[in-house]
Amino acid sequence: MRTLLSAVAVILSIGAAQGQGGAKKGVTCPVDLDDVKALGAAQAAINIQPTHAFLPATAPDPATGFVLEVDGVRLRFDPRWVAQLDTEVSRLTSLGVHVIAIVTCAIPPGADNRHPLVHERCDVVRAPNHLTAFRVNDAAGTAHFTGFLRFCASRFPGIAGYVIGNEIDAHWQWHNLGEASAGDVIAQHARELVLACRALHGVRPALRVFTSLTHSWALPHALSPRRALAARRLLRALLVHDELRALRWDVAYHPYPENLFEPRFWTDRTAFLAQDTPKVTLKNLEVLLDELARDGRGRRVILSEQGFHRQDGDDGDDVQAAAYALAWRRVEAMAGVDAFLLHRHVDHKNEGGLRLGLWSCDPASADPCKPFAKRRMHEVFRAAGTPAFEDVARFALPIVGLGSWDEVVVHEGPVPAHAREWHPWHRDGEGLDLLDALDGAGLDDARLDDALAFEHRFVTTTDGILPGVMLHPKTTRAPGRANVALRAATKPGQLRFAVAKLGEGGDGVRFAVELDGRELWSSVTESALPQRFTVAIPASSSARTLSFVVHARGDCAWDHACWLAPRLVDG
Repeated sequence: MRTLLSAVAVILSIGAAQGQGGAKKGVTCPVDLDDVKALGAAQAAINIQPTHAFLPATAPDPATGFVLEVDGVRLRFDPRWVAQLDTEVSRLTSLGVHVIAIVTCAIPPGADNRHPLVHERCDVVRAPNHLTAFRVNDAAGTAHFTGFLRFCASRFPGIAGYVIGNEIDAHWQWHNLGEASAGDVIAQHARELVLACRALHGVRPALRVFTSLTHSWALPHALSPRRALAARRLLRALLVHDELRALRWDVAYHPYPENLFEPRFWTDRTAFLAQDTPKVTLKNLEVLLDELARDGRGRRVILSEQGFHRQDGDDGDDVQAAAYALAWRRVEAMAGVDAFLLHRHVDHKNEGGLRLGLWSCDPASADPCKPFAKRRMHEVFRAAGTPAFEDVARFALPIVGLGSWDEVVVHEGPVPAHAREWHPWHRDGEGLDLLDALDGAGLDDARLDDALAFEHRFVTTTDGILPGVMLHPKTTRAPGRANVALRAATKPGQLRFAVAKLGEGGDGVRFAVELDGRELWSSVTESALPQRFTVAIPASSSARTLSFVVHARGDCAWDHACWLAPRLVDG
């Protein structure tokens, strides 16, 4: 989720691998280790990339200790890279720091899909952050991946665990294997984890292995079925995977607020205490813990990246610090969470306008993250996990709506399947939820035609929240269309849904439902008030295409056309 800033980003936190209380406290991307030490940091995670680990083919052979043969593939490690990482790890461990490595793979300059480090379907031109999924589907790629991990496990005893990839559910952004179906992403990452567990545990059985997930729980990070999938869907598939069930791995989670620019996570509108919550943030982290508890294999969580934006205004510092204080108090009480790593130590000028640091950065410096001024969150962070916390953080209580820190509640036990906040049309609905279909789950992947925008939207009514998708047509010459492949059905069905046009102004839109290009229903609306409809879907012995269509009227301005709570039920 954060901007990729360098090949090596260090995350620090206090304590043992399964820390309690103050042992969970951490900060990412430290700039001044003296300050980090004063803050109470003593556990680290470093970002390492196989991209930088191997010698180019034209380089002479290194000494024997830098050569490893894996399944007939001869791997030559760069002594300079090894020395640099040795220094990094030794510097941390000499201070009593516990080290975790986050393994990502940058696309090598000029590389194509034949390179043994580049996934065979990675979009090497368009991958937004130039990160590829690991190449684990042929002999050379698998040898490089497992050999890299085996070498690190043997060479760097100070590294205690490895996070395999970054934000896998947002794979197009952070773990690119091209545009891919959810099934392909699940199979890819399951193989990565299986190979990682076997390679690492084969050298050092006590090493920890982690998958990496975003806060996008029941709905994906992006409404692009072949570029993202829901974190819950990925996690559930990994938990029941035949080979992974017997292996030891945990979850590195990123529970940012639903809006990265709004630090008041306790007001998150899409973070519910239920299994079908769209987001899992610091407001409802218990949902993730419940998911793992129901699995019954004792898998644990580290919060390896999340932060709170310092907004403009006189109260910006106080609100940011209050957000950290409340988050800390909640996480401190969660037995299933081993680490809470705040992103970041100092603001970075190139992080999309976010100001997440304990320090601001110097606006006059060429260094993008040179410390400039401490924020109030620095003081609260330093007090976290110590007896001073309650006094230092007392100012935050009215901001977060509490009378004392003893009022902070952490839910224990199972969470309900469906959130009470949902509108009954969604919460109590029967049949197949077509939001899953539009997200690429349950049915074949959705396909978009002539859409300017296709985004998740949530419409609040007096009866509850309606989830849906906003389909904005690109032009008046052709309608916007989201197409879903329906499987054959021996019985007729009914499509139930609501529609609304959000946005001020405009001349309304015409919604339509088509089946194999034949219009079954249409309605013109200019209203933001949801209206519900039912359309008959005939039986068919063959697969069909169901289309959600939006026609512009006059012009496309403000055509924020929403399909809400669509469900396919028996007729």
